[in-house]
Amino acid sequence: KKPTEWGKNHWGRWIPFHRQHQYFFLTFPPFVVPIVFQIENFYWAFIKATWMDVFWMMTFMVRRQYFLGPVLGGAWSVFKFYFFVRILESHYFVWCTQFNHIPMEFDVEKYKDWPSLQVATTANCTSNWFLDW
Repeated sequence: KKPTEWGKNHWGRWIPFHRQHQYFFLTFPPFVVPIVFQIENFYWAFIKATWMDVFWMMTFMVRRQYFLGPVLGGAWSVFKFYFFVRILESHYFVWCTQFNHIPMEFDVEKYKDWPSLQVATTANCTSNWFLDW
């Protein structure tokens, strides 16, 4: 109820909100891990001035280039391979986290107690090979 109202008011002018279930999986998930998380990690490392974290992030990139560069054929190939793996990881991450949010009811705050909220937001999915890893 509430997200539909918000979407129609804010995004309804530019994108077809009523068709988001058809285009969401192709637009947002590929960019969550490779772009948003990478930018966020570097942003917070620089803002908080945790220079050891910045150092280890940079050494990871140098080591990745040093070891995979000769195998994959250069810097551009290593970059493409890294982002290809991150895009696959991003789809998996979004798919798994959405299992927790599918049964949730979005509306104005109803001020329920904590146990009731936990029971209401637990996904009761049937067991299969994908979920039981």
